[in-house]
Formats: sequence, structure tokens, C-alpha cells
Amino acid sequence: MFRDNITSPSNLKNTESYKKTLKSSINDIIKYVEEYQYKENILLLNEDITEDWIEGLIYYLDSRGIQPVTIRKKLKVLSLYSTWLSKTKKMDVKISIPSGFTFKPDREKIFLKREEVLQIWDFKEFDFENSKHTKYINNEKIEYSHMRYIEDKNNSKKGFTTYTSYEIYKDMLLFLCGVGCRFSDMVEMKVDDFDYEKDSDGKDIRDKGFFKFRQQKTGKFTQVPINQMTFLIRNKYVTNKKKEDYLFPRTKFGNPVSNQKFNKHSKEICKIIGLNRKIRKPNFHLNGKVLEGTDDSKPLYTECVSHIGRRTFIREHIELGTPIKTVMKLTGHVSREVFYSYYDVLKTDMLKNNDKLFSLEIMTDNKKPRKEISENKEVTIKHMTEMFKRGDITQNYYEKTMDKLLGL
Repeated sequence: MFRDNITSPSNLKNTESYKKTLKSSINDIIKYVEEYQYKENILLLNEDITEDWIEGLIYYLDSRGIQPVTIRKKLKVLSLYSTWLSKTKKMDVKISIPSGFTFKPDREKIFLKREEVLQIWDFKEFDFENSKHTKYINNEKIEYSHMRYIEDKNNSKKGFTTYTSYEIYKDMLLFLCGVGCRFSDMVEMKVDDFDYEKDSDGKDIRDKGFFKFRQQKTGKFTQVPINQMTFLIRNKYVTNKKKEDYLFPRTKFGNPVSNQKFNKHSKEICKIIGLNRKIRKPNFHLNGKVLEGTDDSKPLYTECVSHIGRRTFIREHIELGTPIKTVMKLTGHVSREVFYSYYDVLKTDMLKNNDKLFSLEIMTDNKKPRKEISENKEVTIKHMTEMFKRGDITQNYYEKTMDKLLGL
């Protein structure tokens, strides 16, 4: 009943994407409840959901290979269930998560460096208009989707524009890096989800504007300024389309490209392009220890899935010094804790402004900090020093003149 209530179409509080996540978590818990009841030969009641029972659930999920961070998300459903009971059934059932289950793995946040994004951008051999694309499409050693070519419907004379599937997936990956949205938001974006900046006469400025969209997961409205890369990608796919048309091509059945299919082919695309930088992304036990065999280094392309675009977007803004509050506004994050999980503080971040910290010339004789010396003064100082060495002026006169020149 709880599952049907919070995942039903009539529940407008939760987005469809969030409902799917909730449903998956609830189903996992129900499966454990059924196995628990069969094993113990009892009917589980609300008051039986103790910390010991929840610990059993945790180890059950862990035994299925579910990572701690995902287990933690599934346990939040129990808190939602407690609140639901209180509001709908007037039942005061307190469900508390075991205090010992606090482990949060410190994983490296995988992102694309700027030169790697440009490496993807510069690779044009997937493009339909590039004759070299056929060597990839006809290569049986490479796994491809059932659609080697995609015809994007528009209002041109032909009625469509032809692309290769890998050309579209590559542009999608670059778009995610440049806009920072989720994959689900990108595939639902339409031609009209864009506002041009206006000049003083109220006319559109053709190379300035904002992508505007409502996030599928949260329902919140977000705006992200265009940059040169996303501007060119948008222009490529809006040609001859109507405002209500989707920005990126859809399948022949009118459905968006699935995230699963995109992730599969995105890895292959980045492998072909040569994104081989070594990375590590281990899995962990509940006790925080790394699972054996998961800490080996592997090439970057194995992690080039849709969410790397969001992390790359955030990392690029961090590099540029964009204020955190502004970046959160662009990505639609409300929680700083969630936002911080998208990037690491690197050594370069710590060293970036370090030389500016207390950057005073500390004088050993307690004199005032030395002021900048003009080119004319440097010439005069050099000349005075030479005169003193030759014995043309006295030491007393030399020292007084030098103090004056140096402002001491």
C-alpha cells in the first residue's frame, strides 16, 4: 500500500524518475521481508523493524553486491515509510538506522580534463559527412546498436537529416560536459528550451543565451548559459526544426535514447578516441575495506558514462574559480553535501592562491616592506653603487641616498 501510494501517477509530489528509484528500493526491501518471514516463520509487524532487523537488511543488500552508498539510499525508504505511517495511519512507529552504519567511501571523482574534452571534440571520424565513418560502422569487431544511421526528422526538403549513431552519442557526451544537466534532462530538451539574450533594441544576440529546462528528477527550473561548444552543438541539431521538436534525435519509434544504451556506446566511443588515462574506482566492504581485485587501475574510457558530464561541468567551473553558490544554481543542487560529492579538492586547488597568502616581504631588520622600484630608480641605484665602489662618494652619503631611493 505504501509503495502504491508514493509511486502512483496521482502523487504529484514526486517526479517520475524519483518514483522509479523509490520503487526499486521498496521492491528490494519487500524481497528481504518475504525471505525473512519465510526463514523465521513469522508475519513481520511494524514494531519488529528494529535496529537488529535493519542490520540484517543491510548485510542482505551487501551480500548481493550493492555498494554502501546505494544501501544508504535504500534505507531512506524506511524513514519515508515511518513518516507515511504517521501521516496516513496516525501510527507512531520510529524506525532508526543503526548508528554504526556511517561508512562513506572516499572514491576518486572521475571527470574529463579540458584537454580530453577537446580531444573528443576534435575527433570527427564518426560524423556522417566524414567519409572515414564507414570504417567504424562496418567493423564487426565493434559492438553497435541496431541502428547504424539515424534519420533526424525536420522540415528540410528531404524531411530528415542523417547522422551516425556514434556521431550523436559523442555530441551528447560533449553537451553534458558543457551544460552539466542529467541525461534524463538532456534527452527531453526541446528546440524552444532556449532563450537568447537581447540587445538594447530588444533583438536577439545570436551567440548569447541560456538553456532553460525543468529537471526531470526534482521538477526544479534551471538555466545554464551557452558556451562556444554547446552553442555549436545546438545549432547543428536545431536546423529546420520546429520549436516543439526535441533537440537531439530520437529512435524510429519516437523514444529517447536510453541511458543504458548511451553508457554502453559512450565507453566504446571514448575507447576509439583514445581516452586511456589510468584511474581507480574500487568497490568497498561495509567495514570500509576495499574489495579484493577492484582497486586495479583501468583506462578512463571504462568510466565514460553519462554522469561524467555533470562532474566535468562542475570541475571546469571549479578550475575557473566560479563561486560554489553559482555552480549549484547552474546544476540545480540544493544540498551542499550532495554537491560536494561531485568533485574532489585537488592539489592544484590548494596551491592556486597559496602564493598570495601573507605575501609580504618580511625584512630581517624590521624595516618597512620594500616598495616596487621603478626602472629610473634602478638605474640610479646601480650608478650610486658603482660610485661608492670607486670611492667617489662617502659611505654616509651612499647609505642616506640609498635609503631615500628605497623609501626606507
